[in-house]
Amino acid sequence: MTNVAQALASAFQHFQAGRLPQAEAQCRQILAVDPRQPDALFFLGLIAHQRGKPDAAIEFIGKAIARNAKSPLYHNVLGLAYRAAGKPGDAIKSYRRALALDPKNADARVNLGNALQTKGDLAGAVESFRRAIAIEPGLAEAHFNLGGALLVQNDLAAIDAYRRAIALKPDYAEAYNNLGLVLRKQGQPSEAEAAFRRALALKSGFAEALVNLGNVLAERGNIREAIACLRQALALDPGNAAAHSDLIFNLNFDPAIGPEEQQAERRRWWEAHGKRYAPTSPPHLRDPDPERRLRVGYVSANFRSYAAIYACGDVLTHHDKTRFEIFCYSDTALEDELTVRLRQGTDHWRETTGMSDEAMAEQIRRDNIDILVDLTGHMVGQRLLVFARKPAADPDDRLGRADRHRSRHHGLSSGRHGAGARKRAAPAGRAGDRAARRAGLLDARDSARAGNASGLDQWLHHLRLLQPLLQTVRRSIANLVANFESGA
Repeated sequence: MTNVAQALASAFQHFQAGRLPQAEAQCRQILAVDPRQPDALFFLGLIAHQRGKPDAAIEFIGKAIARNAKSPLYHNVLGLAYRAAGKPGDAIKSYRRALALDPKNADARVNLGNALQTKGDLAGAVESFRRAIAIEPGLAEAHFNLGGALLVQNDLAAIDAYRRAIALKPDYAEAYNNLGLVLRKQGQPSEAEAAFRRALALKSGFAEALVNLGNVLAERGNIREAIACLRQALALDPGNAAAHSDLIFNLNFDPAIGPEEQQAERRRWWEAHGKRYAPTSPPHLRDPDPERRLRVGYVSANFRSYAAIYACGDVLTHHDKTRFEIFCYSDTALEDELTVRLRQGTDHWRETTGMSDEAMAEQIRRDNIDILVDLTGHMVGQRLLVFARKPAADPDDRLGRADRHRSRHHGLSSGRHGAGARKRAAPAGRAGDRAARRAGLLDARDSARAGNASGLDQWLHHLRLLQPLLQTVRRSIANLVANFESGA
């Protein structure tokens, strides 16, 4: 027994020092003598989890629990493995078993809150984080995660939670990053910029903070510095499709960058992020009956009072229902009266917030969509990776804005800390806002906050673009123009 205890202590020391092969070797030596030794099995599971192999971790820790079901630590770490494997329901069960054994386990409370948030139970997540704080008030991660759950609900109490996390852990770069996101939402761009810069000072190469800094600089009219930040973020994280979309969107506002360079960047986006999904898409089998109604799907994160929806909202609700069946796939987080009107005016409304790109593409396939129209382009909430999977017979993503991307036939810090979020807005001056408002594309609630001298030109440029964009829909849907004019 003494030799086993010493070997386990040695394995733990190796694990803490990051020497995983040596830790694994020690555990396997123990199991060679006693194949059912639970702590050695648990350590092998912990090592597998650390290596990013959740299935192996689940297997080893499950065997450990079979030998010793009374260890809250085993159940807690098993929950982490289940969550890493994309099984939040099983993770929740494991965390609750850990808490049944040890109700004052603050770490298990935080982990439970994270899993509940993944499942969409924000109220349960907030309660779990607050109970963790009641148990251990000095646990910075509990305050951080509470801030994340509140931020998703647009609750400005998230500011206090993040500031408390920072007070407890002054070098908490992720907390500064997320504090910046809340401050930005609250309309404090200079304070948000300072928070993002502090996060970068604490953690060099922090790609998420670079993206967020770039976006807030763009809102403040510092387009070229914003573009530089986004390019740096992409250099650090080339697979970040969202950051690449941020870059493409903001290229529209640098007068030194012309259409050819913009289009080249869109092609790079496709090569880097979208192309990989196209070959795996299943064939599209559609009913060839010429008398059936065509199924048309619209995809947007902004089915609400928003410029692009002002431009095409009547199109959605004035199709000839004898010839077209309309589906809306909505990632709209902040719904309003216009959302209600659009929902009532269409045949099918699919809530897709929180749905993965693959799951959303599969839903579109099940709906047998003939024509799929993107209303977002490279703006916040874009779903271009859904279009890359070709879930419809005719995917068309050219309607949304000047930053549109033709795919061939895309924040909050992650990890234990929380999930990501982004927000972008085109810089526009007050004169540009007034021009857009007169054209019926924008109202005071959606005016861009930051101004610059070229705002009017930018908005007029977008107004001129609307006609060729609408022509795309005209070519795709017979008799659309007449329906649009009758509802104008």
